[in-house]
Amino acid sequence: MTQLSYSFCMSMLHSIWQAGLLWLLYVIVDRLFLQKNSPLEKRNLLFVIITAQLALFTISLFIYFSTPQNTAVPGNIGEWI
Repeated sequence: MTQLSYSFCMSMLHSIWQAGLLWLLYVIVDRLFLQKNSPLEKRNLLFVIITAQLALFTISLFIYFSTPQNTAVPGNIGEWI
């Protein structure tokens, strides 16, 4: 259970900067290509970006969950050195 909660928290933390990059991608694409397109096309692009955000979160969760966590006990300073 600890591994799952750690993986979830780290994935949420990484989803912040991932969402920032996807938002920046949307702003760039909107300014370059979608200036004269309909709101429906812009909405569809935002749907694709939200789906990509969900996929990135799921991939991050899987990576953190499948990677073994450091099991060093904080009281054992000798293991950290």
